[in-house]
Order: sequence, then structure tokens, then C-alpha cells
Amino acid sequence: MPIPITKSMYLRWKLREVQNWHSILHSHSFTELFYVVSGKGKFLFFDGYTVNVQSDDLIIIDSNIMHTEMSSNEDPLVYIVLGIQGMTFIPNEDEYRGYSMHNYQEYKHEVLFYLRSLLQEFKSPDAFLESVSDHLLNVLIINILRRTHLKMSIKQTKTEGKNECIFVENYINTHYKQDITLD
Repeated sequence: MPIPITKSMYLRWKLREVQNWHSILHSHSFTELFYVVSGKGKFLFFDGYTVNVQSDDLIIIDSNIMHTEMSSNEDPLVYIVLGIQGMTFIPNEDEYRGYSMHNYQEYKHEVLFYLRSLLQEFKSPDAFLESVSDHLLNVLIINILRRTHLKMSIKQTKTEGKNECIFVENYINTHYKQDITLD
């Protein structure tokens, strides 16, 4: 199956310490991949489902899925997060919720190689940055499809006009705690 050329939105290395992070449910118009480098924590999703995470867990959250991460006090999360525009991961399961978790301990050197290579590309933009980062991203995605215990497929998505709606929804959810009525 050929993988379409993708566009990465952002790539960050983050240390989440509980004192510095206020967990609120939010969503994005793009798919996020979280790779836990070290530490422990939880991901909370819109449906109330909570997933415990630890080193070498890969969490895939499709676009428009409300979620937040919470770090442990004793062992803060350190993770790499990658936003990918225009792509959705679809596991072949009946009750797919828009997110999935996979442990990569056995293959961590592979996935970390590609994530760190992408980080390096973003930190020191050289000639052909976009081309190199797109190809690294495609190899990373192929690796994820190979190594997940689920049989997953990917689907290109269109996002025109969704960014503004998601921004407004997140703003309302964050700034207005009471129900809004037209009265």
C-alpha cells in the first residue's frame, strides 16, 4: 500500500511536570502521535476513558478527539509529540474510539531514531528540510503500521474550515464553565 506524502504540523520534545501543566480536554484538527520517552502518566479522553502510560508507549489520537495528558508527580512524563495534518489511523476493530495505544519497548530504537531525526531536522533547518522531514515521517508511519499489534490502515482527511471551528470550540470549552443558553 503506498503511503501518501504527509505534512507534519509540529514536533516537540516535552517534559510535563504536574505543577506546570493544567490538564484540560482539548482537540486538534490533525492527528497526534505521543511517544513516551520516560516517566508515567495518564491520558484522559472525551468518553471518560483513561489510559495509563509509561516509557515506550505510543499513543495515537486522531483529529478532533478531545483528550488531555496528565503527568505523575513522582515520575514526570517526558515525551515527543508529533502533529500530522491530513491523516487518520484506523485500526481494524469494531469499537474504535478515535485513539489507540501501543507499546514499543521491543522496537524503541527504531521509532526513537526516526523521531529524533525529525527533531534534528526541525531544530537546524538545512536545505531540503521539507523533503527530508516528509520522507522521514513517511518511514516512521510505515514503521508504526508494521510494528503495531493491530492491523491498521490510514486514511487521508480533508481539514479545510475545521481549524477555525475547533479553535472556537476549544476556546468556549476552556473559558466558559457554565452552560451557554440563548435566554
